[in-house]
Amino acid sequence: MKHLLLASLAVATVSATASAQLQFRHTTTVDLASTATVGAAHHIGTNPSSIAWDGANMMVAGWTLSGVSPRVAIVRVSTPLTAPSFGVAFGAVNAPPANRGYSGVATDANGRIGAAYDAGGAVFGGISFFSPSGVPLWTLPARGSSGVDLDPGFGGVDAGLSYLEIGSPRRRLVNPSNGLVTYTGTTGMSLSPVGFLSTSWRDHAYDPATGDLYTRSSNDVFRHVRTGGNAVTNSVLVNATDATAIVGQNIEFLDTAQGGFVIYNDRTSTAADQLFTNAVKVVRTDGQATTFNLAGVDIASGTGWYDFAWDATTARLAILDCTNRLVHVLELCAQNDADADGTIDCLDGCPADPLKLAPGACGCGVADSDSDGDGTPDCNDGCPSDPAKTAPGFCGCGVPEADTDLDGTSDCADACPNDPLKVAPGALAVAHRMWMPMRMARRTATTSAPAVLSMLR
Repeated sequence: MKHLLLASLAVATVSATASAQLQFRHTTTVDLASTATVGAAHHIGTNPSSIAWDGANMMVAGWTLSGVSPRVAIVRVSTPLTAPSFGVAFGAVNAPPANRGYSGVATDANGRIGAAYDAGGAVFGGISFFSPSGVPLWTLPARGSSGVDLDPGFGGVDAGLSYLEIGSPRRRLVNPSNGLVTYTGTTGMSLSPVGFLSTSWRDHAYDPATGDLYTRSSNDVFRHVRTGGNAVTNSVLVNATDATAIVGQNIEFLDTAQGGFVIYNDRTSTAADQLFTNAVKVVRTDGQATTFNLAGVDIASGTGWYDFAWDATTARLAILDCTNRLVHVLELCAQNDADADGTIDCLDGCPADPLKLAPGACGCGVADSDSDGDGTPDCNDGCPSDPAKTAPGFCGCGVPEADTDLDGTSDCADACPNDPLKVAPGALAVAHRMWMPMRMARRTATTSAPAVLSMLR
């Protein structure tokens, strides 16, 4: 459920006032429903419980959340951002107890995978380490109830694979290369703040830059500031409503260009109608609550069981929804606003156009004006000042394409607009004008001849 050890920060320009909120936008959602199919090669349990990823590949581990599952296991999801592909499950634990499974997975810089399996008590294989292809490298007897993470060490000292156990206040540390224990439940650094007696650990995560540790116990959030390789100063970061016996209380450290943040799920019950916006919370490392904004995704209600994996290189956060068997990948937005329109570039469809937030019909940099109000913007209107036309046609803008005599020729080009048989006066009309005076002359001559004869008589 963790990030890569010593992952680099994403590059972004950030204002000092932006640290009180984190704006994310949706990148993709991966459907994990098929991992619950008994008999499938990538079956990992009834529900996915924990996640790790390096920005390119995800590792998803399973749980028996309801009913009985023949096994719980881990599966690699390749190319999740484009075309998710499931590998063959590995790390299978057959016939797990009801409501038990993997509490966490983590990957190191070499692609190796650490995993914590919670059987309700210490068992061989409670902590395991695998090659990038899923081949077991070593296992330890333990109750893997609190996930695993890569401890970056302090000043180059005491780095390794870290895990906790319910009932013990001390951090365990293992050399991932050979499985040898560096610090045990009696020699590891104590994590209990003064006056805090609960050791119901559920998850933990490290700041890869400082080695500071953040833990979950009884739904609370604790901060352990590193003072040495095996020494910390402990404090309560978030005093949440206690819930000692509830599994799936997870945490992740976000090393962002805006500073360090902790994301966790406030899970006090297993009720199935918990809103994502109520369950998932973010605080700064000083405990200040931080607004966690999403854009482009509506995460369904569930039981409040979420796990988190952060990749600092790509500034992307994967949120595993155990109840609905989904992984939502979100990209953290930088606070840049190139066109100074009040909308950061990450959410601005036209980041260089201060007048538009989306390309619209005309594209960025071009207004979607409709001068003649005909419903077609000027950029696509061949007659932007003529509400009756969107193209010049035969007659041109401002002139209708009417055909009064329905002869197929527009009036603008028809010299006889009321004569369906003619589009021009033609030769017949010219002859008609010449013939009429001659006819009138003959008619006059014919009419006056009897009068002349009468006068001669």
